[in-house]
Amino acid sequence: MDDLIKEGLIYIPKYVSQESDMDFGDVVTHENYNEKLNLNTKQGDYNTEILKLLFNETDQTKVPHIPYIENIIKESYNTLSNKVDTFDNRINTNTADINTNKESIADILNTINSIKVGTTVVGYATVADKIKGIDTAGARKYYGTDKASAVGFYEMPASLFARDVSSSAVEIDGIYYTPRLNSVTEDMLVETVREKLNRANITEYDKLSNLPLINGYKIVGNVTLENIGAQPVGNYLTEIPEAYTTIDQVNELLTPYLKSANAADTYALITTVSSLSNTVSTLSNTVNTNKDYAERRYARICVGSFSGTPKAGDMLVTL
Repeated sequence: MDDLIKEGLIYIPKYVSQESDMDFGDVVTHENYNEKLNLNTKQGDYNTEILKLLFNETDQTKVPHIPYIENIIKESYNTLSNKVDTFDNRINTNTADINTNKESIADILNTINSIKVGTTVVGYATVADKIKGIDTAGARKYYGTDKASAVGFYEMPASLFARDVSSSAVEIDGIYYTPRLNSVTEDMLVETVREKLNRANITEYDKLSNLPLINGYKIVGNVTLENIGAQPVGNYLTEIPEAYTTIDQVNELLTPYLKSANAADTYALITTVSSLSNTVSTLSNTVNTNKDYAERRYARICVGSFSGTPKAGDMLVTL
């Protein structure tokens, strides 16, 4: 830093220190005037000359220095100097690392070249070298160990052989093996097999085979007649026999006569027909509301025994 900022001029300020003590009405002599004027002129010219040097002179040894500016310069210089030293150290470190990497790369290239020409053998190549010569070992040879754990080339067992797959397709129907006696333990079996082997008997109906079917529906669990398409047990009349006449048919036959006011003697009177109509209606209501009549409205077919009193047309089936 001392080499950077050279020693310069020492600035000594000059002041106008003479005071005027004249009173009002005093006569100013030319000597007194000249003295005051010359004193101000010299002091002003001196300051002007200093400013001239500061703003125009480039040689720092010929100008007065300003302390606070020099202090700022020194602090900035020290800060920059420290940073430069830090970066310089980093550059030196990086340069050394680069040189080391260059040497390592050169060594790696030499190693690669040695591997290429075979001078250096890599780890797995060392293992591969152990089976060197397999192409001249002969037919049906394998590289491995014998019963004494000796490593080398040996004849394949009679049950194993190599086949050229390029000439024809290889077909394998299946590979079967028989475990040695007591070689399979229960924990080696899957869970479903263990469950079947350890089961004393089948207690769940749905695990049986050949379960019964009704209309193709398997009978498992709670099955309803609707599921299997069956009717509830009972006696059913699927259609009205021809020998019976419905109330609608009777009304259809009586309607023309009921509307005729001048019926011939060969026809029933209106009052008679009306009475008959009322009787039919009464009987119809009785049949519809009376259980015994409602059950006996049509002929019945009973199995085993009759329920109630049989009437004409009822049928009894004995099994």
